[in-house]
Amino acid sequence: MATTTTQSERIDLQLKYIAGTLADLEDVARDWDQEPIHVTLAWPMEWRNDMDGLEFLYEAYERRVLNEEQQEYFLNLLDWVQRLLPVIQRLELDVPRVPLNTCDYEARSA
Repeated sequence: MATTTTQSERIDLQLKYIAGTLADLEDVARDWDQEPIHVTLAWPMEWRNDMDGLEFLYEAYERRVLNEEQQEYFLNLLDWVQRLLPVIQRLELDVPRVPLNTCDYEARSA
């Protein structure tokens, strides 16, 4: 029997997926120069797809669809991406197309 995924469940899954991607990036970045060519060639494509997920989350945040726990998780992800910007740029990955300054988000929510 097939079940449908609710929007909230989809958001939870996307939040966890993006967190996994960021953790993977930290791991891969340490040894980037020693990674096999197929890994370094695949990362930009996978990263771009994963950042589409971050855009989905941003849009959900803007529409105020995220519950309080999801909002906090999302803002923490943005902080994490912000901290990883030097790595993202060094590896020549696309910078996410969402605002990363969480102070702007927090001011809007107040």
